[in-house]
Amino acid sequence: MKSAQLMSMLALTTALTIAPCYAVEIRNFRSGLLCDINEESTIGDVPIRWICLEAEIIYITGQGQCTYDGRQEKCTWYGYEFDYSNAREEDEITCVSTSSVPVNMGTPKGVDAEGVTVYEYSYTLPRGNGHHFNPQYSVSAASPEQQSVHDETVCSVDGKELYRYRFTTIHPALTEDTVRETLNRHLRRAEKAQSKKD
Repeated sequence: MKSAQLMSMLALTTALTIAPCYAVEIRNFRSGLLCDINEESTIGDVPIRWICLEAEIIYITGQGQCTYDGRQEKCTWYGYEFDYSNAREEDEITCVSTSSVPVNMGTPKGVDAEGVTVYEYSYTLPRGNGHHFNPQYSVSAASPEQQSVHDETVCSVDGKELYRYRFTTIHPALTEDTVRETLNRHLRRAEKAQSKKD
C-alpha cells in the first residue's frame, strides 16, 4: 500500500516538473494613439515615441509620415506597449489579427499579405524584464468600403492568452457625394463673399 502511494506521489511530482511553465507576465498594457516626445529624441535612428492617448477608435488623418512597400506615405501612427517580466527565449508570442474587411498587411520593405481578413505573426521578447513597444500605422483606405475597419488581435504563448486589443480605424471617404457637398459648400461661401462686395 505504501509502495503504491509512493509511486503515485512520484508520478505527480514528475508531472508537475515537466508541465509547461508560463513564466512571461505582462502589466501596464496600453493601446492607442502614438506621440513623439520630440523630433530630436532618438535611440539610434528610431524616434522615441509612446502611447499618449489610450483609444480604440483611431481616425486616419494622414498627418504622419511612414514608409510602406518602399514608398513614402501619409499615415496615422498608433500601437500598443506594456511592461513584461520573466521572459524566456522559448516564449514565442503568436498573434492572430482578425479584420472586418479584407486589408493589405505590410512593412516598409514590402507587402506581406493582400486582401486578408486573418493575419498571423510571431515574435519573442528579450530575456528577463523590460518594456515592449509596438508601433503600427495605417494609410488611407484603398476603397470607400473600407471607410471603417474593425480589427481585433489576440496574442498568446503556447495557447494561453497573454493580451488582446481592438482598433477601429476610421478612414476618410472621398465618395462622389462627399466631393460634391464639399464643392457646393465652397461655392456658397464664394457667392456670399461676392454678394457682400457688391
